[in-house]
Amino acid sequence: MTDDLSIDPDYLDEKNKENIEDYICCICQFLPNPETAIEEENCGHIFCQICIDNWLKKNNLCPFCKGKIIKRNIKNKNKMIYRQIINFIVLCSEKNCNWKGTIKEYENHLKNQHNIKQISNDNFELFKYYKATCHIHPLKYFDTSIDNGWSCDCCKCFSGITNFEQTKNMKRFRCVECDFDLCLLCMNNYYDRNYIIANDSSTASKKNYLLNMKYHSSVHKHPLIFLDKTRDNGWGCDGRNLGKKCFSGITGFHQSFNIPRFRCEQCDFDLCENCMNNYNYDKYELNKFYQTNIHQHKLIFLGKTRDNGWGCDGRKFKDGCLSGITGFWQTIGFDRFRCEACDFDLCRSCMEHYSFQ
Repeated sequence: MTDDLSIDPDYLDEKNKENIEDYICCICQFLPNPETAIEEENCGHIFCQICIDNWLKKNNLCPFCKGKIIKRNIKNKNKMIYRQIINFIVLCSEKNCNWKGTIKEYENHLKNQHNIKQISNDNFELFKYYKATCHIHPLKYFDTSIDNGWSCDCCKCFSGITNFEQTKNMKRFRCVECDFDLCLLCMNNYYDRNYIIANDSSTASKKNYLLNMKYHSSVHKHPLIFLDKTRDNGWGCDGRNLGKKCFSGITGFHQSFNIPRFRCEQCDFDLCENCMNNYNYDKYELNKFYQTNIHQHKLIFLGKTRDNGWGCDGRKFKDGCLSGITGFWQTIGFDRFRCEACDFDLCRSCMEHYSFQ
């Protein structure tokens, strides 16, 4: 297991959820990686190693009982707790996967079945961009190179940061456009594996896109799915037939090798990334309200900024969810429309279907 593998308790099998509070990290409320989990010797409280290390940079008292912390590794010093945790049954958190097994087996499953390697502290490259599910834009990794009293903007910081002047020597991810910052532990927990950063240069493209997600252009009536470079079959950009021609210079077929692709299967219509950047359009504005014919209140457009396992309530209507969402924890990367008063959510496909029929 990698040092940062922690488990959201919601993904534990039901029979393991009883008394789970005795095993979760007192700081981040996740089940810690048993290989590196830390137990406080006096009070018995358990922590992820990275959680307690960050906490100790500013406070040497237990965040729960306020006693002086004496650390000991669970694997070496408390074999009973270690064996209990590694044998907990966990459900796979990946979309549409029904795998279930022990925590001991979980990382091998992610690697072998989903080709996923857990993010570790050493994987982040200085001044490169990374995407978190809790923020709409990519964040630039500054490490500790800009230490000006910043604060982590996560609604519940996994490092326990509550205000400024607590981040000395802490690693930083920053969105300059929004004045938004995340600490390393929050980035580890919210890192978006489904997001493709096409180019690390901040001026290379106007927008970063999610693989297999739908985007709108001003030159086509249907949304286009971002395929990136996964289907390179000699396609030609249809921007060449528009007034300004293709912005990548494509004039026919078999000229699009290694060029990101946006496609409408219904119309056999394709745009290259440069054309999509120039013709990009979204009729919805963040934090604006929109009306549907299936809900009494207007819904606020949140985009992808609040991805907390919500489920589209369109699944409860006759046609079901138009994005195929059948429950919670299936909406990573989906645009969200929400009524806070009723705890009611719709995905973009359902919003469009019920707004215009």
